[in-house]
Amino acid sequence: MADAWKTRRSHGRFGLGLLLLTLSVCVGCSQVTVAVRLKQAQDLFNQASRLTVLDENYRDYIEEAGAQPSRVDRKTIPSLTEDARAKYQLVLDLLKRDVLTSEELHPELRINAYALKAFAEWRLKQHKNAITTAAEGERLCASLGDRNPRDCGMLMIAGGLVVNSETLERFEEIQKGRQGGNLTKEEATELVKQFELALDKLGELSYPPDDPIAIYANQQKLIVLGNILDMWNAYSRSETQRERAEAIERASRICQEFPQDYPSAELTKELARKRLGLLRCESSPESP
Repeated sequence: MADAWKTRRSHGRFGLGLLLLTLSVCVGCSQVTVAVRLKQAQDLFNQASRLTVLDENYRDYIEEAGAQPSRVDRKTIPSLTEDARAKYQLVLDLLKRDVLTSEELHPELRINAYALKAFAEWRLKQHKNAITTAAEGERLCASLGDRNPRDCGMLMIAGGLVVNSETLERFEEIQKGRQGGNLTKEEATELVKQFELALDKLGELSYPPDDPIAIYANQQKLIVLGNILDMWNAYSRSETQRERAEAIERASRICQEFPQDYPSAELTKELARKRLGLLRCESSPESP
């Protein structure tokens, strides 16, 4: 299984990406050292996220460099993965050293710091740490009420992303050294159960359908359903027709939850990439 395919299945390339984590610092806060450090961590995270997207979609990187995609070999592209990982690590270093240890950090900004830390840990495959960080952030969210709904929502999403990534890694471990990469029925069933847990975590949110957090969560649900479809395909397409049809139907229902002005073309492309058959994910139920 190629690394590029793996990363796309882990989190996909949707317009919102992880740049939802935009720091909201008041104008006067820029004079406070801890807030400045948090803003630096935010900027580094956004830079790392951009590198991650470019690495997953290297043709875009080539085009930005002014070259013809068909004439440039993948090996000539800088190691964007390593550069991104370095920046994610800098994010963690800043947060752990200068931000989360400070008693001066406002509780609402502390939630933002937890969200940044959890997502950076997830990107670095520090899954246990990401789960722990997200749990700490969610406890703070519960104590503060509805004071930072955006970052609290992202903390809830983090758990589902971690389970999805861990399950994909397990899938690849099983495939190593196995001719054809096929799964047994028992293996496929167990992996699907884990992906269902990821869907459950992503489904814990209660945001309006047009809220950016809800949109991002639904995008991730589509990716997980695509992974479920892959598990059944890796076992047997002929013996899992019912299960595969169910995954496609569930994806279709999620499609109807997107706002009417959501770009259906981008979503359709992603669904095709996730191998969800010929499913059309239109911008509204009335679309042809």
